[in-house]
Amino acid sequence: MSIVRYLAGMAAVMLVLLPLWALVRWLFLRIRGRKAPPDWRHEVLLAVFVLYLAALARQTILPRIGWADGALTVRRWNGGPPNYKPFYMIRLMLFRAKDPVYRAVNLLGNVVIFAPLGFLPPLLWPRWRKGRSILLGVGVSAFIELVQPLVGRTRDVDDLILNTLGALLGWLILLLVQAVCRHKREKT
Repeated sequence: MSIVRYLAGMAAVMLVLLPLWALVRWLFLRIRGRKAPPDWRHEVLLAVFVLYLAALARQTILPRIGWADGALTVRRWNGGPPNYKPFYMIRLMLFRAKDPVYRAVNLLGNVVIFAPLGFLPPLLWPRWRKGRSILLGVGVSAFIELVQPLVGRTRDVDDLILNTLGALLGWLILLLVQAVCRHKREKT
């Protein structure tokens, strides 16, 4: 599976769930009786974050649902033996995998897919600006790795390492962008 196809699958899940999220959020705000108009920047970021989490779950722990022979089917993932040796699969991907696309999907995909966990929570909630989102990345990745064998997927400590790196990079990119924006504001 290519990175583009993987991300397209996530985008499709997000688009399908967007109307449901909008309805649930509207009802929540309505029931809560909020008088002030909502902060639309916050609402959009919150929607992106919730939909991203749903898409992440779809790509990592939920079984694949599809059509086969005119019927709805649930297919299990193709799992293999677990990897509990840190950097074992990373080394294999870097030095032994012949297909560069497979390498990119496995290594970069595991990093990129978790970058939003590094930058979205700090944008939504000020308390998360001190690096707590990195711990969220570790926790979400650990949860995924614990659940994956239940749906026929392989548990891999290297996924945990790469996912955590993704959350860290997302947070560092956010810090860099905020510093650049602050510097530009101070210049004017």
